[in-house]
Amino acid sequence: LNATNGRLNPTAQAAQLQINLRGLAREFAIAIPAAAISMGAQINGVHTDPVTYLIWQLGNRFSELDDERTMLQGTQVIDFRSRNGERIDSLLTRWDLARQEAREVGADFNNFFLLSMVLLRACSLSSDQYMHVLQPANNRMPNTQQEYDSMLIRLRQLGHIVESHPAN
Repeated sequence: LNATNGRLNPTAQAAQLQINLRGLAREFAIAIPAAAISMGAQINGVHTDPVTYLIWQLGNRFSELDDERTMLQGTQVIDFRSRNGERIDSLLTRWDLARQEAREVGADFNNFFLLSMVLLRACSLSSDQYMHVLQPANNRMPNTQQEYDSMLIRLRQLGHIVESHPAN
């Protein structure tokens, strides 16, 4: 849409979208009646432009269902793992993104103990490293946002030391 917006009218945009799709989505889009691509069509009794109608049709056919999206995003947090050779900054960014995506679909949880457990398990820390990271909370898992944030800072600091990050 961004590539065609402003220079094409909705009919030409819808046709351009049809052409640029691939696989079964393209076959499905091409099978939409020409009148709907030319003049738009009704969705739940409301007339829509061709682009809106095309995207609505594709979404109804190919997008994840709400429960599927919620389950997928929630399990991305629960099953979070580090990637081979991943640096701490990348790992923590992916963690934040996974939590944000889960939050957006209603699958977030704010149990700081469990969040910390999942994250620290993904980091594969030694017992000494665990003690260092958990030291501000008296070597216990965080129970508050403040303790959790402190743990994240210490985890990042530890990661920079282990990775020989510049200035460490």
